[in-house]
Formats: sequence, C-alpha cells, structure tokens
Amino acid sequence: MEFRINTLIKSRNCKYRIDKEFTPLCYLGTAILTGELGDLESADSVLIVANQNITKQIHGMFDKIAIIENLTLSGENVIILSDSNDNRKFITSYSQKHSGEPVHFGANKYQGATLDGRPHGFGTMRYGDGKIYTGNFVNGLRHGQGKLIMPDGQYFEGLFNNDTITEEGTYYDEKGNPRNIRRHGKSKSIGNIIWDKTWRLWASLACFLLAALTVWLIVEFFSSNKGGVVRVGIFIAPLAFSWWGIKNLIGFFSHLFNSRVE
Repeated sequence: MEFRINTLIKSRNCKYRIDKEFTPLCYLGTAILTGELGDLESADSVLIVANQNITKQIHGMFDKIAIIENLTLSGENVIILSDSNDNRKFITSYSQKHSGEPVHFGANKYQGATLDGRPHGFGTMRYGDGKIYTGNFVNGLRHGQGKLIMPDGQYFEGLFNNDTITEEGTYYDEKGNPRNIRRHGKSKSIGNIIWDKTWRLWASLACFLLAALTVWLIVEFFSSNKGGVVRVGIFIAPLAFSWWGIKNLIGFFSHLFNSRVE
C-alpha cells in the first residue's frame, strides 16, 4: 500500500487520515471515528508507522509504547500510536540512527540520518538529474563538508553552506585531476585575477606620468619659437591624460572591492 498525504487508513470502527510527514519513517495523522451518525474527527493527532523495520522494533516494546491499533493492510503491518512526547522521541531517535532504507524526496532518493522528516547529519542524496551528494546535511540542506558528483563524472569536494557550494574546496575533472574554478565560462588563474583587479591602477599612474611630462613639454614649447598649432595640441594632451588617469583610478577602486570574478 502506498502512503501519501490525505491517504485514509481504515480499521473496523475508525479511519486515520495522513496529514503530514513527521519523519521519513512515520506520519502525523488524525483519527476519524465512524458511526451511524457520520464521521467525527478527533481533536488529538496520532502517529502512523508503516515502515516494516520500525514496526518490528515496536512489537518488542508493547509494554513501553502507547499503541492505539495494530493493523495489517495489503500484507504490511501498520501501527497507530498516540501522539505523545515519549512516542515522538522514540520515532525521532530511531529515524536519526536508521539509514538502512533509502527515502524518496520527490525525484530524489536519500539514505542517511534524518530529523523531523528531513535529511540531517551524514547521508547520501541521489538526485533525479543524476547528481550524487555525500556529506553533511542540516535541516534538509547540504551544509558542511561534502562531495557532489556530476553526471559526467566531474565533482566538487569541500565545504557547502546552506545548500550552496563555497570557494573552500576543489573541483575535479572526470579523471580526478584538480581544475581551476570557472566563472562565466573562463578559467581564471591567480595571476589573471590580480591583473584584472590592478591594471586600472597602473593605467592611471601611467596617464598621470604622461600628463606631468606633457606639462613640462608645454613649458619648453612656450619658451621656444614653435608654431601655435603645436602649442595648442600639447596644451590639450595633459588634460586628456589627466582625464584618462582619473577614470582608470576610479575604475580601480570600484573593482578592487568587487568580489565577483569576471
């Protein structure tokens, strides 16, 4: 029998509706009393356990766990528990330790530790698009040390933060050789990154040096007998060099603190 949200599980005098997933091994539900006057929903929630490994565990703990009903549906054992703090602690603790059976999250399949129905701790997630992640999870997100393998065999190994790859790790090709991190389709070495950040500074310094040189030449030309056209051209040159120098200097400072690699 397949269990989903809003699935009704029927017993002799009662129905149990699955409301939401508590852990991958257990559901939270509502008891609905049936009778001649119609259905009456109970105000108290219940825990619905259909995983065969945990039901076997519960069978050996009848004296410690508050069981409402023990059902057999389509050859599978389903146990209805009262939604008590002790039962919740038992289910949560078992779910955190139990990693024997893969759990499906949509098109993805997870095997590992869980908490409150989500991957939490160490585990492996096999995604529907062919990617495979093995490492730490926190509240359903990849967080901490891990390894993400791409469908083509390339992979990243390092730190993840809130389900996102960080720069604290290494990319490898399909043969296991380290490769540079790529941004916008271009591979950037450390030397190229430094040049991208500082070339505007060198350009501005060169422009200011040329501006000072042309000012000195202006003085020389005005003290000589050169033609007026030459004097006007030399007078405009330091202004142009100064303008380019200021523009590149502003560009240098604006790109210096920009963390994006172009």
